[in-house]
Amino acid sequence: MKHITLFTTILSLLFITSVSHAALISELSSRDYLTVGDGLITYDSSTGLEWLDLTLTRGNSIVDTEASTYFADFRWATNTEIEDILDAAILGTGYRDSTAGADVANATAFIALFATSDQSQDRRIAHGTSRGAPYLLDPRDIYGLGYVQIARIPSGLIRAQAEDPMSNCCWFADTSDARVGSWLVRSSVPAPPTITLLGLGLLGLAATRRKQMKI
Repeated sequence: MKHITLFTTILSLLFITSVSHAALISELSSRDYLTVGDGLITYDSSTGLEWLDLTLTRGNSIVDTEASTYFADFRWATNTEIEDILDAAILGTGYRDSTAGADVANATAFIALFATSDQSQDRRIAHGTSRGAPYLLDPRDIYGLGYVQIARIPSGLIRAQAEDPMSNCCWFADTSDARVGSWLVRSSVPAPPTITLLGLGLLGLAATRRKQMKI
């Protein structure tokens, strides 16, 4: 019974950790979507969500994306989900701005995973909108724009910036921009090795206990 209680406690802690902290850049990885090697999915191991590459919906309005059956297995990301995923680039809420080397490196990696709409030396950006991200709960069908970008400033430093949809207005359902995509997610069924091993260990323990009882 003690072993089962310990296993349950560990599982609970793993679950709480996975749903309560913001994404880390180390928890994001590239997966294939349409063909081998295309890397059009970004998997977040902390939430089990797969994010569609923004390049596939770039130039779409919200209405355009909803009208397409191509993304039927995806849904709109929520404000909270977008805010959490942006934390992988720069931790914070609302608008974030940093010239710290770690933040610049994280933002660069983030943009490489999700999309790059401007590949110039001085500016790179990944940004999208979502029906699930209303701007400050505005009742007028207005949505926010969430983005991560790196840009070279006059002093020569590289600045990393990010902003949550809740604080970045305004995007209407029929608004479109050639640089902006849609934040779309779907649930994945990851195979966390820790949980798998714990489960196998518990089964082995139960089998051992049965054998001991027979003896």
